[in-house]
Amino acid sequence: ERAADGIRRAWPLIVVAGVLDAAGNGLFVLSSAETTVGLAAALSGMYPLVTMLLAGVILHQSLPRLGYAAVALSLVGVALISLGG
Repeated sequence: ERAADGIRRAWPLIVVAGVLDAAGNGLFVLSSAETTVGLAAALSGMYPLVTMLLAGVILHQSLPRLGYAAVALSLVGVALISLGG
């Protein structure tokens, strides 16, 4: 019964996650038509970075130094791809 309560409480979060995931995939398809596929792929590849940042904001998890370096390096990479595209 306790597990069922946890699942019931998690449903809104599950629905929101599903909707956001579907929206992200839809936006990737739209962005592929509007920009270079390389830039669209680089931006969509940043999903894990967004997850790391949201974990810090929502769950108050601290990001290690290497995590901050990864975020910065990824942003620089996307900027370079967009300039060269």
